[in-house]
Amino acid sequence: MSKINRYDELCKRTKKDYPRFNVRERDKSWLRPIFWLLRKITKQDYNSFTTTIFSTMYVGPGWDKKSSDDKYKTLRHEKVHVRQFHCFPLGRWAWPINHVLMSLCYLLLLPVILTFRARFEREGYLQTLLVEYELKGKISVAAMSRNAKWIGETFGGSTYCWMWRRSSAEAWAVETQRKINEGKIANPDDCVP
Repeated sequence: MSKINRYDELCKRTKKDYPRFNVRERDKSWLRPIFWLLRKITKQDYNSFTTTIFSTMYVGPGWDKKSSDDKYKTLRHEKVHVRQFHCFPLGRWAWPINHVLMSLCYLLLLPVILTFRARFEREGYLQTLLVEYELKGKISVAAMSRNAKWIGETFGGSTYCWMWRRSSAEAWAVETQRKINEGKIANPDDCVP
Protein backbone atom coordinates (compact mmCIF):
# COMPACT_ATOMS: atom_id res chain seq x y z
CA MET A 1 0.00 0.00 0.00
CA SER A 2 1.50 3.36 -1.02
CA LYS A 3 1.85 6.23 1.40
CA ILE A 4 -0.32 9.26 0.66
CA ASN A 5 1.47 12.50 -0.21
CA ARG A 6 -0.20 14.90 2.24
CA TYR A 7 1.02 17.99 0.41
CA ASP A 8 -0.28 16.88 -3.00
CA GLU A 9 -3.63 15.90 -1.50
CA LEU A 10 -4.01 19.23 0.34
CA CYS A 11 -3.04 21.09 -2.87
CA LYS A 12 -5.87 19.32 -4.70
CA ARG A 13 -8.33 20.18 -1.93
CA THR A 14 -7.18 23.80 -1.85
CA LYS A 15 -7.46 24.10 -5.63
CA LYS A 16 -10.98 22.66 -5.44
CA ASP A 17 -11.96 25.19 -2.73
CA TYR A 18 -10.13 28.11 -4.42
CA PRO A 19 -9.71 27.43 -8.17
CA ARG A 20 -7.24 30.31 -8.62
CA PHE A 21 -4.87 28.86 -6.01
CA ASN A 22 -1.31 28.34 -7.23
CA VAL A 23 2.25 28.13 -5.93
CA ARG A 24 4.97 30.39 -7.36
CA GLU A 25 8.62 31.01 -6.63
CA ARG A 26 8.88 34.36 -4.88
CA ASP A 27 12.25 35.22 -6.46
CA LYS A 28 10.69 34.89 -9.93
CA SER A 29 7.77 37.17 -9.11
CA TRP A 30 6.99 40.82 -8.53
CA LEU A 31 7.81 40.26 -4.82
CA ARG A 32 11.55 39.90 -5.40
CA PRO A 33 12.41 43.62 -5.01
CA ILE A 34 10.12 43.92 -1.98
CA PHE A 35 11.90 41.09 -0.17
CA TRP A 36 15.29 42.47 -1.19
CA LEU A 37 14.32 45.77 0.47
CA LEU A 38 12.91 43.99 3.54
CA ARG A 39 16.19 42.08 3.95
CA LYS A 40 18.11 45.37 3.90
CA ILE A 41 15.80 47.04 6.43
CA THR A 42 15.22 44.20 8.90
CA LYS A 43 18.51 42.31 8.45
CA GLN A 44 16.47 39.10 8.23
CA ASP A 45 16.90 36.16 5.89
CA TYR A 46 13.48 35.56 4.32
CA ASN A 47 14.50 32.56 2.21
CA SER A 48 12.53 30.13 4.37
CA PHE A 49 9.45 32.36 4.50
CA THR A 50 6.34 31.76 2.44
CA THR A 51 3.98 34.60 1.59
CA THR A 52 0.39 34.34 0.44
CA ILE A 53 -1.29 37.14 -1.47
CA PHE A 54 -4.82 36.62 -2.75
CA SER A 55 -4.81 33.00 -4.01
CA THR A 56 -1.09 32.66 -4.67
CA MET A 57 1.40 31.08 -2.29
CA TYR A 58 4.87 32.51 -2.94
CA VAL A 59 7.64 30.17 -1.79
CA GLY A 60 11.32 30.76 -1.22
CA PRO A 61 14.27 29.10 -2.91
CA GLY A 62 14.71 25.41 -2.13
CA TRP A 63 10.97 24.71 -1.98
CA ASP A 64 11.31 21.71 -4.29
CA LYS A 65 13.89 20.15 -1.94
CA LYS A 66 11.58 20.24 1.08
CA SER A 67 9.89 17.07 2.25
CA SER A 68 6.22 16.48 1.50
CA ASP A 69 5.41 16.85 5.21
CA ASP A 70 7.25 20.19 5.46
CA LYS A 71 5.37 21.46 2.40
CA TYR A 72 2.12 20.15 3.90
CA LYS A 73 2.77 22.05 7.13
CA THR A 74 3.44 25.24 5.19
CA LEU A 75 0.35 24.82 3.02
CA ARG A 76 -1.86 24.21 6.06
CA HIS A 77 -0.66 27.57 7.41
CA GLU A 78 -0.97 29.40 4.11
CA LYS A 79 -4.38 27.93 3.24
CA VAL A 80 -5.68 29.91 6.21
CA HIS A 81 -4.43 33.10 4.55
CA VAL A 82 -6.03 32.16 1.21
CA ARG A 83 -9.31 31.67 3.10
CA GLN A 84 -8.84 35.01 4.87
CA PHE A 85 -8.24 36.83 1.59
CA HIS A 86 -11.46 35.34 0.21
CA CYS A 87 -13.70 35.67 3.26
CA PHE A 88 -12.53 38.52 5.54
CA PRO A 89 -14.43 40.65 6.47
CA LEU A 90 -17.53 40.48 4.24
CA GLY A 91 -17.87 36.76 3.48
CA ARG A 92 -16.97 34.73 0.41
CA TRP A 93 -19.52 36.41 -1.88
CA ALA A 94 -17.53 39.66 -1.65
CA TRP A 95 -14.11 38.14 -2.30
CA PRO A 96 -12.85 40.94 -4.63
CA ILE A 97 -13.55 43.56 -1.94
CA ASN A 98 -12.14 41.25 0.72
CA HIS A 99 -8.87 40.99 -1.25
CA VAL A 100 -8.45 44.77 -1.08
CA LEU A 101 -9.43 45.03 2.60
CA MET A 102 -7.22 42.11 3.61
CA SER A 103 -4.28 43.64 1.74
CA LEU A 104 -4.76 46.91 3.61
CA CYS A 105 -4.79 45.05 6.93
CA TYR A 106 -1.51 43.38 5.99
CA LEU A 107 0.05 46.66 4.90
CA LEU A 108 -0.80 48.17 8.27
CA LEU A 109 1.80 46.04 10.00
CA LEU A 110 4.12 48.74 11.26
CA PRO A 111 5.02 48.50 14.96
CA VAL A 112 1.57 48.95 16.42
CA ILE A 113 1.91 46.10 18.94
CA LEU A 114 -1.33 44.22 18.13
CA THR A 115 -2.19 44.51 14.46
CA PHE A 116 -4.76 42.72 12.33
CA ARG A 117 -1.83 40.85 10.87
CA ALA A 118 -1.10 39.37 14.30
CA ARG A 119 -4.66 38.04 14.41
CA PHE A 120 -4.37 36.57 10.91
CA GLU A 121 -0.96 35.04 11.60
CA ARG A 122 -2.18 33.47 14.86
CA GLU A 123 -4.73 31.56 12.80
CA GLY A 124 -1.96 30.41 10.45
CA TYR A 125 0.46 29.41 13.20
CA LEU A 126 -2.33 27.48 14.89
CA GLN A 127 -2.30 25.22 11.82
CA THR A 128 1.50 24.92 12.02
CA LEU A 129 1.18 23.70 15.62
CA LEU A 130 -1.71 21.37 14.75
CA VAL A 131 0.32 19.72 12.00
CA GLU A 132 3.19 19.12 14.43
CA TYR A 133 0.73 17.36 16.72
CA GLU A 134 -0.84 15.40 13.85
CA LEU A 135 2.51 14.20 12.50
CA LYS A 136 4.43 13.59 15.73
CA GLY A 137 1.80 13.04 18.40
CA LYS A 138 1.51 14.83 21.72
CA ILE A 139 3.66 17.97 21.91
CA SER A 140 6.21 17.57 24.69
CA VAL A 141 6.87 20.26 27.29
CA ALA A 142 10.31 20.89 25.76
CA ALA A 143 8.81 21.24 22.26
CA MET A 144 6.09 23.53 23.63
CA SER A 145 8.75 25.76 25.12
CA ARG A 146 10.80 25.83 21.88
CA ASN A 147 7.71 26.56 19.78
CA ALA A 148 6.54 29.31 22.15
CA LYS A 149 9.98 30.97 22.10
CA TRP A 150 10.12 30.78 18.28
CA ILE A 151 6.60 32.21 17.90
CA GLY A 152 7.35 34.95 20.44
CA GLU A 153 10.50 35.95 18.58
CA THR A 154 8.71 35.84 15.22
CA PHE A 155 5.67 37.89 16.31
CA GLY A 156 7.57 40.22 18.62
CA GLY A 157 10.66 40.83 16.50
CA SER A 158 11.73 42.52 13.30
CA THR A 159 10.67 39.56 11.13
CA TYR A 160 7.02 40.61 11.44
CA CYS A 161 7.75 44.24 12.36
CA TRP A 162 6.96 43.86 16.07
CA MET A 163 3.31 43.13 15.43
CA TRP A 164 2.60 41.67 18.89
CA ARG A 165 4.23 41.63 22.31
CA ARG A 166 6.69 38.77 22.57
CA SER A 167 5.45 37.68 25.99
CA SER A 168 1.81 37.67 24.82
CA ALA A 169 2.71 35.63 21.73
CA GLU A 170 4.61 33.09 23.85
CA ALA A 171 1.72 32.78 26.30
CA TRP A 172 -0.71 32.28 23.40
CA ALA A 173 1.53 29.57 21.91
CA VAL A 174 1.81 27.66 25.20
CA GLU A 175 -1.95 27.79 25.84
CA THR A 176 -2.74 26.81 22.24
CA GLN A 177 -0.42 23.79 22.36
CA ARG A 178 -1.94 22.72 25.68
CA LYS A 179 -5.42 22.82 24.11
CA ILE A 180 -4.17 20.90 21.04
CA ASN A 181 -2.74 18.18 23.31
CA GLU A 182 -6.06 17.98 25.17
CA GLY A 183 -7.99 17.61 21.90
CA LYS A 184 -9.82 20.92 22.37
CA ILE A 185 -8.46 22.32 19.07
CA ALA A 186 -8.45 20.36 15.81
CA ASN A 187 -9.00 20.92 12.09
CA PRO A 188 -10.48 17.78 10.57
CA ASP A 189 -11.43 19.62 7.36
CA ASP A 190 -7.83 20.33 6.30
CA CYS A 191 -6.15 17.36 7.98
CA VAL A 192 -4.76 14.76 5.58
CA PRO A 193 -4.21 11.60 7.66
